[in-house]
Amino acid sequence: MRLPALFILLLVDINQPLQSASSEIIKMPSPTTYRFRPLATSKAIRLLRLGPSATRNADLRDKLIEAETTRETPYEALSYVWGKEDFVHSLHLEDGGMLVITENLDAALRRLRYPDRERTLWIDAVCINQSDLVEKGPQVENMANIYKDAAQVVAWLGDPPAEIDTAAILDLADTAEEVGLKSIADSSWDTLRSWMYGIKERRSQIMKVGEHAQLANFSSLYKSSWFTRMWIVQEAVLARNLLLLQDNQELPWLDLEKTALLLRAITTSLRTPVPSPSLFDLAWSLIEVRHQ
Repeated sequence: MRLPALFILLLVDINQPLQSASSEIIKMPSPTTYRFRPLATSKAIRLLRLGPSATRNADLRDKLIEAETTRETPYEALSYVWGKEDFVHSLHLEDGGMLVITENLDAALRRLRYPDRERTLWIDAVCINQSDLVEKGPQVENMANIYKDAAQVVAWLGDPPAEIDTAAILDLADTAEEVGLKSIADSSWDTLRSWMYGIKERRSQIMKVGEHAQLANFSSLYKSSWFTRMWIVQEAVLARNLLLLQDNQELPWLDLEKTALLLRAITTSLRTPVPSPSLFDLAWSLIEVRHQ
């Protein structure tokens, strides 16, 4: 899929430096305790069975399994930023040994694991032997299929200083549904304009839209470094289902998409400044690319 150059420029917050995957030097500690077994074929992938825990502080005890193809075993794929290059946390693997992981991945796994059952995930730092260049090349080439075939892609946004208000965003998404703005593919601005100007009572509803937009705390989303990395474009665009995950909040991408449609339509129709430029610079461009 060819991505427009304008989108890449819009994806990056103007207050943060552009970083690409190739420009980041990832220092893997050597040697790791865990010894990877070679994959059966270049098309095979490893999956992490994330063990359950009722508490966040319990050790991460998991196991790696092998699947012949990306479609053999249902799984979720994690989209995240490696973060600091300090590998200070441990992942205990059932089939022997331990892998050291970054602080950001440790936080994500503790948030992702269920209290009472396993969760099957694909995570690049764990499921690819980063020290084996012979394995790494074909696995990186296969990443498009890995994200495309995942039942869900979870975007880990990290632990923000302030959380989004998912209830406010869901209210905005519901309003978008009511006026016919379900997706960028079938949205009708005429429907929105008739809703806005047809009945005087709509004015109070428009005011509520503004109030919910203020409560939503969109800036919390865009303070996450996840939105500043070039390679998340592929991971987000290829996802059949995309879920945004913060520490204690989760938001389906489709609800954020409908919210962005509503706010963009209203501000365009009323010719008023957008409530948060980052919302449209980052989310709107990603919405457009996902629907190409």
